[in-house]
Amino acid sequence: MNIPCSCGSMVSREEEKQNIPVLVCECGIIRQKIEITIEELECWYRNTYYQDVYRHSYDHDRLVAKERLEQYRRNDVLLKSGDIVIDIGSGNGAFVDMARESDLSAYGCDIHTNHNRWTYNMKLKDIHFPSNYASLITLHDSLEHMVSPQDTLETAQRILKNEGWLIIDFPDFFSEDGKHHWKKIEHLWFFTADQLQSLLERYGFKVVKIHKPIPSKIVLYAQKISPVQSARILVPPGIGDIYWVMCKLQSFLEVNNIKLPEIWILSTQSDRNRSLDYVRKVPFVIAGGYYDCKQKDLPVWHQAYFENGPGIFRNVLGFDFFLSANGPFRFNKTLEQIMPKYQVNWYPPIFSSLEEMEYGARWQEKSGPFIVAFFVEHGTYKQWLADLPVEQIFNILQQIHRTTGHKIILTGAEWNRPSKNNIYAKLLLLDRQQSNRFLIDLSGQTTLEQFFGLLRSASGCIGFCGGNTIMSVVFKKPTMILWNNYYPESFWKNSCPPDSLGHWYLPVSTKSGGNNIANEFVNLIEKNPSVGE
Repeated sequence: MNIPCSCGSMVSREEEKQNIPVLVCECGIIRQKIEITIEELECWYRNTYYQDVYRHSYDHDRLVAKERLEQYRRNDVLLKSGDIVIDIGSGNGAFVDMARESDLSAYGCDIHTNHNRWTYNMKLKDIHFPSNYASLITLHDSLEHMVSPQDTLETAQRILKNEGWLIIDFPDFFSEDGKHHWKKIEHLWFFTADQLQSLLERYGFKVVKIHKPIPSKIVLYAQKISPVQSARILVPPGIGDIYWVMCKLQSFLEVNNIKLPEIWILSTQSDRNRSLDYVRKVPFVIAGGYYDCKQKDLPVWHQAYFENGPGIFRNVLGFDFFLSANGPFRFNKTLEQIMPKYQVNWYPPIFSSLEEMEYGARWQEKSGPFIVAFFVEHGTYKQWLADLPVEQIFNILQQIHRTTGHKIILTGAEWNRPSKNNIYAKLLLLDRQQSNRFLIDLSGQTTLEQFFGLLRSASGCIGFCGGNTIMSVVFKKPTMILWNNYYPESFWKNSCPPDSLGHWYLPVSTKSGGNNIANEFVNLIEKNPSVGE
């Protein structure tokens, strides 16, 4: 494994220090020379390190964690109840547990498998934590183990809130008491305190204090420096509309050299806003808020939504850009053809929290296998209901239940909750008349995060076109979206990832007939029993 120095240079001389072969960079930084690959190193940590190398018990680590938390408070790291703390390289989770017992929302991150309930068992970069998310990030005896400490610091800087704290507990390799920290394989980087400080400053941190809690350790207290404001981008209001923008946005940002733009959502109905929760889960942006505006007051509204427009509009309502793919979709355009200068990533990274995953798992345990359904009646969806009256929708769901044995969970936002004579109230009334009731109403009772948890644990999803059903396709769940001639058939196909069509995604006309719809959905589930992310 030929690791470049954290300064980027590959120019080093070989030496031996403390009986370890090392590479000494021209900048003075020392790193260990090891002969195994990154994959072999990760395998060693997963299968060997905590079984044969790491000797401290969980109880010992709890005592150390308690002292660390007390020490941080003594050094003016003030945290409020519920503040988010992320411990990178969290090992057995002792620090995470102690932080949670101190009323903090703490999470761990480690690649080995011996983790606790609140630990992400994956690499930091693969978790996709949101930007401006955590109040404190800690690295306890872990940065020296990492192949790329610079990648870790760059990610930590993005995840931290402005002026949030980063605390690094690091061996003092060059003190007389720290010589026992020179270890083969384990410790890849032998930074001095000054080198660590320079590295932190390079990645947007201000080192507030360097402390020696014991003779063989150094602890650096650093705060995130508030970055210069990046571009402000306005996007359409729907989750599906925003998803299409996100598929293009990574390439758009890279080409235009924009980092972490602030995303604002056009709000045309102030009582129907939960799209910002989706934006908050996207790691390469910062969630701004809602921008209240009537359609008639947006200069490019008609062009963006109903014409074969460019998709990119500059200097709109005080924003640097307004991005929308909606209009061109109506003119047989694929997402590749919309804003053609920029590449498409149909599966942009998105944060899936531990709570999200647990929520879906709990419902699966409670109800058994289930199917998510989404039906609405406001606005243009009245045209869908003209083809598929409520009674026919109920018969479709009942036929699916009888064939699969799965419960059907009705989902939607607060404005979809059962009220007098709306679609869900009618479906639930018909269900109450059955001896074997199969509908579960969760409309308006889940956060967006919880709804995504349901999707990820569901056997499949059926419903009208919208952000909810489109995200089911993105999560690679067997999904039937019921479309209407209000949109051209090319829109049905082009709105979802191309590899899903004919596999786990089936677009169907509302004019297809109830029996055909039910049978085709059951076949879709049977053909895709193991489809997942």
